[in-house]
Amino acid sequence: MTFTFTGEYEHQLDPKGRLIVPADWRLGLEEGGFLCPGLNGHKCLFIFPMSRYHKMEETLLAQTFDNRAGTALSSYVFSGSKVKVDAQGRIFILPKLRERGALKQDVILRGGGSRIEIWDREQLRLYEQQELSAAELRDKLRQIPGL
Repeated sequence: MTFTFTGEYEHQLDPKGRLIVPADWRLGLEEGGFLCPGLNGHKCLFIFPMSRYHKMEETLLAQTFDNRAGTALSSYVFSGSKVKVDAQGRIFILPKLRERGALKQDVILRGGGSRIEIWDREQLRLYEQQELSAAELRDKLRQIPGL
């Protein structure tokens, strides 16, 4: 069964770079996850459950040397790291990934269906102001059957 990440949560990175994963999302990361720079062109991070990551990995490895775009995408994704939720419900985010995601202290975790998005609170605010207009959102919603 596929786990779907929904909702939005506010948390803080601790001084060691650890972040609490919401309790209702931990089941989706039972086997661990893969944390990488966001694949949406914005300063955020994505966590994919390992089952989802393995599917991506197979596809990316098959494309790595076929074309420049595939090689670049593979390098970008594979710059991430595996994560495991500890006994206190936290994951550790490497300093290089915190930097890539522009994460400071206050972060927002957003459900992205098959993934978790981790945003710095200020970066998300800027994204929502600059990138996501009401008209764009309305157009996207119209593309979803049943809405």
